[in-house]
Amino acid sequence: MTPWASGILVLVAALLVVGFFVAGRRRTAAIHRITDAADRIARGEVQLEVPATDRPEIADLAGSVNRMKQSLVDKIEELDRDRAVAASVITGMEQGLLLVDPRRRINRANRVIRNLFDLQREPEGRLLAEVIRHPTLNERVETALRDGNEIHEPLLQVGNRSFDLRIKPLGPPTGNTIVLLYDITRIEALESVRREFVANVSHELRTPLTSIKAFLETLLSSPNEDPEARQKFLGIIAKHARRMEDLVDDLTDLSRIETGSVELHPSVFDAAQMCREIATDLEPRTAELDVSLIVSLPAPFTIYADRRRMEQVMTNLMDNAIKFNRQNGQVRVTGSIHQSGGARLVVEDDGVGIAAESADKIFRRFYRVDPARSREAGGTGLGLAIVKHLMRLHGGSITVESELGSGSRFVLELPAAPGSEATRGEQTASPDPDQKGEG
Repeated sequence: MTPWASGILVLVAALLVVGFFVAGRRRTAAIHRITDAADRIARGEVQLEVPATDRPEIADLAGSVNRMKQSLVDKIEELDRDRAVAASVITGMEQGLLLVDPRRRINRANRVIRNLFDLQREPEGRLLAEVIRHPTLNERVETALRDGNEIHEPLLQVGNRSFDLRIKPLGPPTGNTIVLLYDITRIEALESVRREFVANVSHELRTPLTSIKAFLETLLSSPNEDPEARQKFLGIIAKHARRMEDLVDDLTDLSRIETGSVELHPSVFDAAQMCREIATDLEPRTAELDVSLIVSLPAPFTIYADRRRMEQVMTNLMDNAIKFNRQNGQVRVTGSIHQSGGARLVVEDDGVGIAAESADKIFRRFYRVDPARSREAGGTGLGLAIVKHLMRLHGGSITVESELGSGSRFVLELPAAPGSEATRGEQTASPDPDQKGEG
């Protein structure tokens, strides 16, 4: 080989070495750029793209890193959305929710828990016993954490509220225990009302049943009883049977009204005429108790209401005013038509009156200011409750003004007829001797 040929070979070899070295440096630089970009993405710069390169093998690597990054970004966004939904659900829950870790520290406490236990500081990360000062709750959570078993406490009192407590250990991987408090305060209140209602009905039925049973046994054991005595016993039995019938009727009526089963059929009618007819029907009662019943209403006194139901309302109020009056007392029915087109009816007596502490209770079922006198007078204890509900159905109201020993004044307010124009001025009733019904 000639010297020239050898020189050319050496030069070519040198150029190849230099080219290979330069290419290697370029590949290394591209890989370094990819590595640097991947590190920055890992540190949270998720919007960063791995730079492109003109070398196919490096370009494929860069593309793979970019696709992996986008997949991770999509998954993180999906997890963030799920976390936001979960946080929204937990925040909006009506139940109290606590998450307690195995170290007895709170991981999560929702709005209900914070309000219930008046937590001013952030509870997360703090010991349960430090945050929640409720021995029974803390003891149940400790038991669940220790034994790993679910716990159910049907009735847990927190202040004046009642809760159904459920505790469930969630197990791996977190080892958290979830605590749920379901507010059953209203359910407990309704249950208490139900128990009281059943007890009252049982008591109201037991009294006449006992009397009926006693007199029937007397009649059966003495078939030759004096006719006068037999007639007296039968009269007492009939009286108590009527009382039971009245109670059942009132219970049925009240139940239908409260459940919305009663449909009103309002019309415009003369309430003055209706009240005078009621006064006539009550004449035997007023004569028996020596009470005067005066109906003093402008004529005509037109109102918009269900006539049959308003007759029921006024009969209840007028009968009560007679029953709880004093001897030689007086019951007055007055009223006025408002400029708005609505009406006011007032039933007033000068009887025993109502103590201030009882005034807001008399519209409750079975509530009696004087139980002994009420039963003696023959009431069921449901009349005023029925009146209150019927007035609400009419869109009106009933209030009472009374002082113990100074009589009572029941005021009914009725709205105007729908679409009516109030062209009438205010008419206020004053006693009118030509419009009175006296017993």
